[in-house]
Amino acid sequence: MLIVALTGARGTLALLLPFYLFMIGHGIHQPCGQAGAVSPFPLAAGVASAFNGFMMMLAAFALGYWLGGSLNGTIWPLVHGVLVCGAATAAIAWTLVQRYGEPA
Repeated sequence: MLIVALTGARGTLALLLPFYLFMIGHGIHQPCGQAGAVSPFPLAAGVASAFNGFMMMLAAFALGYWLGGSLNGTIWPLVHGVLVCGAATAAIAWTLVQRYGEPA
């Protein structure tokens, strides 16, 4: 999406195709993250799920607050949001999950 924004393309498909790729990634990592957050606590799975949901909504609020303040009629707030969320997800997956995850 950053490449699309830098090249100046503003068509609907030019923006939707990279965003769909991002959403496919979200559809893969979010259920895995939910299962990974709950599985270490089988006796308190409800509390673990609730805490995970609370933290996810807290992050969504913070990101929405940041992006809401940067709305300026361009596609850059969308690009920045996708870039930050994608980079954070990749960094967590390639570092913290690798380091602290238990192999099956």
